[in-house]
Amino acid sequence: MPLSPLVEVRWQEDDVLVERVAYQTGPLTRATALVVRPARATASLPGILLFHCHSGVYRWGSEKLFGSPGEPELLRRLRQEKYAGRSLARDLVQAGFLVVVPDTFYFGRRALGREGADAPTEEIDQLRRASESLVAKMLALAGYAWPALIAWEDRQALHYLCARPEVDPRRIGCVGLSLGGFQAMLLAAQDRRIGAVVTAGWLTTVADLLKREINKHSWMVLPWGLLPELDFPVLAASACPAAFLAL
Repeated sequence: MPLSPLVEVRWQEDDVLVERVAYQTGPLTRATALVVRPARATASLPGILLFHCHSGVYRWGSEKLFGSPGEPELLRRLRQEKYAGRSLARDLVQAGFLVVVPDTFYFGRRALGREGADAPTEEIDQLRRASESLVAKMLALAGYAWPALIAWEDRQALHYLCARPEVDPRRIGCVGLSLGGFQAMLLAAQDRRIGAVVTAGWLTTVADLLKREINKHSWMVLPWGLLPELDFPVLAASACPAAFLAL
């Protein structure tokens, strides 16, 4: 399926170039992402897919990982709490990477239905939180599992990253926190183009989830049919021979 990518807007902040892009993920669906790269790239760059957290905050997706002047105070507080105040996409660009930060389905611009641009963040988060189970049921009725949908879209993001003319497709990695850590682990298990993966705040076992933690987790990280053949550490091991760091 052609990605048919489109750059919606492009701007520069100091020595960093930023693009907001959209690309096709299905016959009727398009994903959105931020692309962040050095302004003065002179050679093929290593590429990173950077996945944002869940954290019960749905109003923002890729914005969690790239700070910009004039952003809302609530977003700055979230980044301070979850990412020690760091703009991780900018940090990776300054280390010499081209970074693609997808908006995971149901976050940021990947909303379902209508939301006013000036609606309070708390109102949007409350609405989407209350609707997660309903969306999971609708996906199941259509024959989909939420983690499978995310995995499919992350593969399309990887295709897009590797197709960027500035990127060396032999040097690709992925990084994520929490939900994003789950996404990074799952993508590395599926695709041998991933040469290095970092998952933070996500590496557990089904037994631990069932004992005490499952009520804290979203439908987004509960794959169908995992047991008895597989467990999350087996998925992590499936990333081999990629370099793997779990935090």
